[in-house]
Amino acid sequence: MKRRRAYYFTFLINKKSIITIKTIFIIRDYVLAFLILSNSIYIAK
Repeated sequence: MKRRRAYYFTFLINKKSIITIKTIFIIRDYVLAFLILSNSIYIAK
C-alpha cells in the first residue's frame, strides 16, 4: 500500500512539473511573438 501511495505522489509531482513546463513554453512563444510584433511596428515607424 505504501509503495502505491508513493507512486501516486510522484505521479502528481510529475503532472505538476509537466504543466509548469508547458506553461513556460506557451509564455515563451507569446513573448517571442510580442517581441517580433513590437520590433516590426518600431521599424515601420
